[in-house]
This record gives sequence, C-alpha cells and structure tokens, in this order.
Amino acid sequence: MLAVDWTLKIGDLLTIILLLGGGFSGVIAYLRAEDRKDVKLQESERRKAERDASYGERLAAVEIEMKTQTKILERLAAGDERMKGIEHRLGLIEGGARH
Repeated sequence: MLAVDWTLKIGDLLTIILLLGGGFSGVIAYLRAEDRKDVKLQESERRKAERDASYGERLAAVEIEMKTQTKILERLAAGDERMKGIEHRLGLIEGGARH
C-alpha cells in the first residue's frame, strides 16, 4: 500500500489561511458594494419622490392660475359681446336720428 503523507507544513497552512482570508475579504467587499448600491438607489428614489411632489405642487398652482385666467378671459369676452351690442344699438339710434 501507498502511504499518504497528511502532514502540513507552515507554508501550506499560511497558503490556506491567506486563500480563505482573501475569499472572505472578497465576499465582504461584494456585500459592502451591494449595500452602497442599495443606499444610492434609495437616495435616488427619495429624490425622485421629492421632485415628483414638487412637480405636483407646481402643477396644482398652474391649474389654479389657468382657472383664474380662464375666468378673466370669459369676463372679457362677455364684455366684448356687450360692447358689440351697445355699438349696434348706438348705430341703430344714430341711423334713426339721421332720417
């Protein structure tokens, strides 16, 4: 039978420990990078939500202003129609006064 030498030398132990340490540090680095990505994603989503809320507030203000401007334009249009009616009546009166 062939004898198997199971003895480990200091160099072998150091190599195993360094390989395990390197793998462990790689896993830690990966997990930290994933955490950073999650934090950045959450920050991005929070900024987007704030921006959307700001847009919503501005849109509401614009809608209110548009309603106000529409009412003003409606009043001006009604005033123009009244002026046309008055001008027409004045024209009729002036035309009748000439005859």
